[in-house]
Amino acid sequence: MRVRIALTVNDEAREALVPVHKTLLEVLREDLGLTGTKHGCELGECGTCTVLVDGEPVLSSPSAGTAPPAFS
Repeated sequence: MRVRIALTVNDEAREALVPVHKTLLEVLREDLGLTGTKHGCELGECGTCTVLVDGEPVLSSPSAGTAPPAFS
């Protein structure tokens, strides 16, 4: 199943149709082509995948329970 999401990245409105299992990191890199967010340890320990969501730092990697799916 896919869902349409709308988000603002760097003050630019964007939309994407993405599978429900994707993480925010995957959506940013794979669907929106924004490769500035990096894969790191994939455990949420190193902070490499950190992005700001509503001004707050959030881990965007697929780590167990720490990264919200892109459209939760």
